[in-house]
Amino acid sequence: MKLGSEHCKKWRDDMTDSGKRRVTIKLADVVCRDTEDVLGADEFFIAGAVVNYTPNSSLKKLHKPTATKPIIINTGQTRFFPEPGATVFDAVVGKDSYIDIGWEGRDEDFETGDFVKEYEVLLGAITTAVGTAVGTLVSPGVGTVAGAILGAIGPAVLKALPSVDKPDLLGIHAAVYHVAKLKLGRTRIEFPLQGKSWDYKVGYTIDCGITA
Repeated sequence: MKLGSEHCKKWRDDMTDSGKRRVTIKLADVVCRDTEDVLGADEFFIAGAVVNYTPNSSLKKLHKPTATKPIIINTGQTRFFPEPGATVFDAVVGKDSYIDIGWEGRDEDFETGDFVKEYEVLLGAITTAVGTAVGTLVSPGVGTVAGAILGAIGPAVLKALPSVDKPDLLGIHAAVYHVAKLKLGRTRIEFPLQGKSWDYKVGYTIDCGITA
């Protein structure tokens, strides 16, 4: 029996598939349709984490903190996330594992210079908070990690960034990805952050490839 080209390609892929994937997640851009600050520009940033884990297993989890530097943005503008901070996850993971994302979008509401001084403090606070929260999930079910991230991030951000005017929460994004179902190549995802007086759209990319 003669196999078609698609069957042959699938057979070759199955024979060469190591069961591992290189996954890179990058925050790409933010579009502001309306700012939170009624007097002018916002200082927009994302805080949270990305965690790789195997559901219903006690295998070690890989968690990466997310903390972007503030982007000064006004109504009608599009801005791109700079490094460091834009690449939020880059690792070789098991095909059968999952990746959960938990992010908050915030307006810092104080001078960018102050935030830069506290950047490493914020990264450390997020790492500790997420590590503790995720660590309590001995055998996590699918999607439970994203909830744990979001439960830990808010208090960590407010504690790490002491200010008379605390950074305003603009919204959250939670996502759960089965690595085996990620499209090979690049996928772009967008999500809204909306409130009574603000309207944002954030885009990020997921690059996935088979690796040895």
